[in-house]
Amino acid sequence: MQHLVKVKHLLSVRAFRQCLKRPQPDKKGKHTPNVELTLTDIDSQVQTDALTGPTFTIFPNLPLELQRKIWEFAAITHPRAIEVHPRYKRNTNKPVAYFYYFFGMVPRHRYYTTTSAIPTNLLHTCSESRNIALRQYSFHFFFGQPFYFNADRDILFVKGDAILDFSRTRNRMITHTPIEEGCTSSIVAKYKIRFLAIDYKTTDPFLPWVRLQSAEQKRSWNIYFWSEYVLNGITVEKIFLVYTEQDQRNEAVEDAKAMYEHGKSKMKLYSRAVGTNGSSVREIYCKGIELRRRYGLGFKAPPVEAILDTELIQ
Repeated sequence: MQHLVKVKHLLSVRAFRQCLKRPQPDKKGKHTPNVELTLTDIDSQVQTDALTGPTFTIFPNLPLELQRKIWEFAAITHPRAIEVHPRYKRNTNKPVAYFYYFFGMVPRHRYYTTTSAIPTNLLHTCSESRNIALRQYSFHFFFGQPFYFNADRDILFVKGDAILDFSRTRNRMITHTPIEEGCTSSIVAKYKIRFLAIDYKTTDPFLPWVRLQSAEQKRSWNIYFWSEYVLNGITVEKIFLVYTEQDQRNEAVEDAKAMYEHGKSKMKLYSRAVGTNGSSVREIYCKGIELRRRYGLGFKAPPVEAILDTELIQ
């Protein structure tokens, strides 16, 4: 018993001495906590774990209804501008090539490529997430590639002179679209695309014997645009005329107004057209007009807005 008392006494004395050795804070000044800074190797595992943060690992254990709510929320993405780019390859058909070379032109075919990025990773996460994501997107094969499109939000951006095949389905002298691919105007009608964007600086490569002023040549595709708009049963809600430089704005705005006014006059003219008058061309147009009437597509020209390329999908 005496030994226990001595041990307790010695421990209390040692504890008291340790307290005396500790530095006492200055009561007059503000106490600053002792903060120790240590350098951490950025390549260390500890640093990597600190940056990544915690991982939510219990998602599979959540009720199925809650999982579906999360999938539905994640499936809603921002609008996209799906770009269609024209590409060219040399025409190897000798009779055609000789014709082109005779007039000093390079024989070539036009074909298309498109930005077809997967809009959301949910399409390839699991079958449940894919089924939910497909409610927001329709699946197609677009120019031979898998293609997901949301007609309510996404914009088809026909870049460069790809729009020329939009406005010419029968009279392609310089270039043409392969038959199996169809033409861009048919694509717009087939997939019910609601928003269409066109390059502001599109020019029409006329044959050498066609003489037009440069300004008229640049806008000449507009003459055929509304004709094919009627014939192919197209009903877009809005057209964007896209420019790339701020100093192009005023001219692009004027072109957008001119295109819209031209569209209104053409649609008004087509809405009054009846009969064929024995002309095969007239008969083709009347068939397209009757189809618009039959399916209730109407003859209203969509508004045309000039917009900077960086603001297109904002």
